[in-house]
Amino acid sequence: MWTGISPNANQPAEPSLRSLARWLLGAGLGVLLAGCTGRPSAEPRNPATSAPPSTVTAAAKEASGPLRTGSLLVELRPGQTLPLDASDPRAAVQPQPVLVLSDAPLRAIRRLNEPVPWDRDSGEIWLVQAIDPVVLTSVAATHSLVAKVARDPRVRRVEPDRIRYAAADAGSSDGGSRDGGPQDAGTRKNGPGQRANDRFVSQQWNLPMVRASEAWNLSGGSEDVVVAILDTGILPNHPDLAGRLLPGFDFISHPDSADDGDTRRDADPTDTGTIDSSRLHGTHVAGIIGAATGNRLGIAGIDQRCRVLPVRVLGVRNGDGTDSDISDAIRWAAGIQVGELPPPVRPADVLNLSFGGPVVSFTLQRAVHQAIDRGALIVVAAGNGGDDARTYSPGGLDDVVSVGAVGRDGKRAAYSNFGPRVDLLAPGGSADLIGDEDAGFTVEGVLSTYRDDGLREKPDDEYTYGVLSGTSQSAPHVSAAAALARGLAPTLRQRGLAMLLAVTANRRYRCDSDPQQGCGAGLLDVASLLSVARLQPACGCAEGLVCLDDGVCRVPPVLHESLVPNNQLRGGWCQLAPGLTDRSNPSLRELFSWCLLAALLGLLRARRGLGAAGLLWPRPPRVD
Repeated sequence: MWTGISPNANQPAEPSLRSLARWLLGAGLGVLLAGCTGRPSAEPRNPATSAPPSTVTAAAKEASGPLRTGSLLVELRPGQTLPLDASDPRAAVQPQPVLVLSDAPLRAIRRLNEPVPWDRDSGEIWLVQAIDPVVLTSVAATHSLVAKVARDPRVRRVEPDRIRYAAADAGSSDGGSRDGGPQDAGTRKNGPGQRANDRFVSQQWNLPMVRASEAWNLSGGSEDVVVAILDTGILPNHPDLAGRLLPGFDFISHPDSADDGDTRRDADPTDTGTIDSSRLHGTHVAGIIGAATGNRLGIAGIDQRCRVLPVRVLGVRNGDGTDSDISDAIRWAAGIQVGELPPPVRPADVLNLSFGGPVVSFTLQRAVHQAIDRGALIVVAAGNGGDDARTYSPGGLDDVVSVGAVGRDGKRAAYSNFGPRVDLLAPGGSADLIGDEDAGFTVEGVLSTYRDDGLREKPDDEYTYGVLSGTSQSAPHVSAAAALARGLAPTLRQRGLAMLLAVTANRRYRCDSDPQQGCGAGLLDVASLLSVARLQPACGCAEGLVCLDDGVCRVPPVLHESLVPNNQLRGGWCQLAPGLTDRSNPSLRELFSWCLLAALLGLLRARRGLGAAGLLWPRPPRVD
């Protein structure tokens, strides 16, 4: 992933005049078309990154993936806005004035995002909703509406409000019982961690696989580090999470998904689901990261001291969440103001996103870049589709650390997404059943905090320890490792984290012979990561730079070539939509002038190029 592509050593032959003419004609037409489709713009990236955007898109899957029918995410052109009169910023449903984009009647629900400084063509991103009842219930009609709205000259680009799902499969079975109670797990900052004496730690095969015990000899974490878990919420009374949780927030705006008795976003991120609906997914992820360690109870979390910020974005319908809600939650967790919502008590250092679905989203991409710009580290599940991660969000987004899954056997799990977008592997499990083997237990998935099903401390315990499998389980291993590293190196940023994860990964798990290339740099090695992370303060590198054993400060490489389809503006940019004839509008005046100038330049360049080649008028005879 860190290796650049060598230029082709074969030099083309000198072109003929006819070839040159064709090339010049193509260049002139290209300039003409560029003027009619809008100015090329760089993908809104973290200002620390500099890779140009790619023309690769997820167009093949543009119409795939579940979505919220009738709901669109619209980015406007610079200087444009929509009417909004929201009396209650937390309300999920609000009556709004009707607006028209490309003759389509819509309602503006809420503004999701402001323009960003690193993309000169960026504009506000809005959640809008169709009024036509047919569109509100039809996927095909929603896609047709997307294409129609994209033609409005006020619109930069548009996409459906897609639904993402928790990236795990549920399953567990009952176990034995034993008394146990929480004890002080330590509150020191960055000192060595406690020895894991937890009841079921012997079933946590994932911990020795990533060398967690060796890592705890270096650091057990810091209580100054906050990990936000954007998921189905949390079970706040689970005894193995006691004392680790910060006040969170529920961002689910659709009552049927929230199932919490109201129609408002609120400060209660409690998971209202069951093992059959939400699968208590967020609580399971939280335990992998931060379950109390050394308390003779349940399991051991990888970071023994970090604080967990529960952010509810996935609901009770099989862990469903929309891009609009997730986008708001990413920004909020990173400490960016979202409307009039109260900010988090402490912004997150690390964001864990254990969900996914087909098609790359520009709305999620904008939110991710804003969070990274604030200094947050973002770790995501690569996805469970057994597909190329480049076609998924958030697993295929630019600049995230995308994590694939390995089973207990050390092989890449068949469900794990693959391809060059996967940065590294972590334990995700290859099955989710607990088998009885010689009166003991064999766990093939990842064991973590749960409820109503799984292993119990006492036979009648409500709160249990269950097993799930998926890239949802692999991602929190890396998030916890990132939290440990951030505690040792407070100036560590996203690209630096990705570089250190890559150079310290266990290369035996790279699976270079796998044609699908789904293992990235190899398997997460927490101990090796911390051994390099603790060097950073002594190196004294400027923010954004990292050092290795030689003490030399380095600029981390760009994680991935950009995939978000943003290199060209979309829509009928050289024509004004019906009714939009107000030439006093500065943005429309600039647009018209740009299109006209580009057209004239294109024709002039084509004419000169062909004339120079002697194809538009004869060359004068040569005089010796």
